[in-house]
Amino acid sequence: MKFFSKHSKGFTLIEMVVASAIVVSVTVALLAAVAQNVVFTERADMVYTSSLLAQGRIDALRKFTFQALYDDPTIGNETDIRIDDEGTIDQEGEYTRTTLVEQHVSENPYLLRVKVAVDRIEEEKKSGHPVIMETLFADTEV
Repeated sequence: MKFFSKHSKGFTLIEMVVASAIVVSVTVALLAAVAQNVVFTERADMVYTSSLLAQGRIDALRKFTFQALYDDPTIGNETDIRIDDEGTIDQEGEYTRTTLVEQHVSENPYLLRVKVAVDRIEEEKKSGHPVIMETLFADTEV
């Protein structure tokens, strides 16, 4: 039978438990960081896509003349239109878009405010964090 002395090589049970605890702690921290990164990336992608969709709607409204939008702002107005990630109207789309064309901005008849809100649909509900873009259209014919 062989007895171990204080100077024998190897790890004690306490050293193994401490080493295991350190490895587990580092692993849990890394997994938490990866999970947080996934959430952040998904949110950033949603904001980026929503921004592009809102800008696309504003660009589409620029094709109309100022007078056409001023005389009939309902041309541009829309409420909770479902769209896909390319901006095409689609009842199964992942986003909703609302557009408001507002006359008499600051009592100025030569300005229109266009406000576009795009929100993602998650589990058949809006996310509650829409991307909102606003711009002014000016009558340059005056």
